[in-house]
Amino acid sequence: MNGVTIDRVDLAEGWVVFRAGNPPPPAEELPHFLQKTFQGWLQRNRDLRVKTVLPIVAGGNTVAIYVWFD
Repeated sequence: MNGVTIDRVDLAEGWVVFRAGNPPPPAEELPHFLQKTFQGWLQRNRDLRVKTVLPIVAGGNTVAIYVWFD
């Protein structure tokens, strides 16, 4: 991802958030990197059952993705 970091932060059991790390990508590219990271996490964790996904939007761009799962 060319030096771009997306962090996955475990907030509680069954609850994570994906957000820009340091250095963050340009704001207009952040949704793409979030989606790519989230998709990769899902593929590596096929045994999880996603209950809810909540995108956080600011200025018309997704800036974080909250995920609740079993």
